[in-house]
Amino acid sequence: MKNPRIYCVMVYDEHKDQAYHDFYIKYENKDYFLFRQKYRKGIKEYFGYNGVTLTRAFKNHWNKLDTAVVRTIDKIPIYIRYIEKEYDLAILERTKKRRA
Repeated sequence: MKNPRIYCVMVYDEHKDQAYHDFYIKYENKDYFLFRQKYRKGIKEYFGYNGVTLTRAFKNHWNKLDTAVVRTIDKIPIYIRYIEKEYDLAILERTKKRRA
């Protein structure tokens, strides 16, 4: 199985005149929505449409990253755990070990 990828898509809300990033995780050829946050240029550059593998997102050099990227990476496990419960998946290694 391939490593899950996290990517974001820019969405523009005309009513609020604000741009957002919608974050998704691609797991077993399905896309699961994680969360939405305000647009940041650094986020777009790091995650983009091709995304980042889950292991790369969690094992990166924190001191070289934009603070917005670091805060976003900190939020990702919380939303992944919710997706795991909602759809009965085992994405994180911790969940896989617990179920084994």
